Amino acid sequence: MLLLLQLYEKLIFYYAFGNTPPAYVLLADGAKDAFEVLLLASGDLRSALYSLERDSRRRVPVKFTANDASAHVIARNVLLLWLAHNHESVEDIFAVWFSLGLSTEAKAALDAALAALTGEQADVQLEQLCIDFESTDSRKAVTEVLREWATWELSWSRVQELRKACMCMHLKKDSFPKVLEALEASSQWWLIQHNMQGNGDASNKYATSTSSHCVSMAAAVAEAQSYYREGVVDLSAQPASICNVTLLASPDAYLLHYGSLPYKAFALFEASYDARKPLLTSALAQLNRWIAELRTRARDVSWTFAVGDCLHVCGKLMPAQFTW
Repeated sequence: MLLLLQLYEKLIFYYAFGNTPPAYVLLADGAKDAFEVLLLASGDLRSALYSLERDSRRRVPVKFTANDASAHVIARNVLLLWLAHNHESVEDIFAVWFSLGLSTEAKAALDAALAALTGEQADVQLEQLCIDFESTDSRKAVTEVLREWATWELSWSRVQELRKACMCMHLKKDSFPKVLEALEASSQWWLIQHNMQGNGDASNKYATSTSSHCVSMAAAVAEAQSYYREGVVDLSAQPASICNVTLLASPDAYLLHYGSLPYKAFALFEASYDARKPLLTSALAQLNRWIAELRTRARDVSWTFAVGDCLHVCGKLMPAQFTW
């Protein structure tokens, strides 16, 4: 099984974070006093965290079972949950989640999480986070990834070379400036489409049909282009050029999808944004609420992670118990 997963990860993009807005997953007919939710091919945990915050008035116990074929994706989810419960700076958590370049503070937070989750007290840490695994194979695969990341020392310039080569190849461009031109056009279309569709969820309280009237298209596209240049989220004046190893599934290959953009993972836009950085400030505000709600419900929310093909995982679970 582990050999098949390793082969799988070498053949496709590494979707370390989502490129679509979060979905509301706590659906049910009538009142429920608890949820058990199966997230197949879940990718990151944006939909789960968004749903918890959106359901904050009800606050019933929730058990998530999250599956992904990539052990690296599951390892990141475990690591980010540890940070959400143990690290105060939302900016650092956002950086570890989305930015290829980290500040010294964000890198220290990442190192602390890796040490906690691979050390002698790892079992205690997982128990405190209400985290379990569907099988010993899943636990083993995730632990191996975390231990690998803890040993990697990657050159920033080398990672940037790998990134540019990957994006040029997949977009079929002979130079990186041409890649940026293509992505600028893509960003403009995404922003227009996002505003028109209102996040695709008529009941989403954060998406508004009038958002296009108050968000500067130029500022938003500039933010997107800034990210596409180096894969870095501009969170502070401090240089962010320490490589975020969790955004690589291999030390010698860059496999993130060429269109990956952090702001696509959020329900944009909000009235509280900064006109100079509308995407970042809106996304940070949302992440801050997600984390605050998760901390409030620390003992009522549990997680079971399963690494593997979703059909294989379904064959070992009882679908009738889950809310889909």
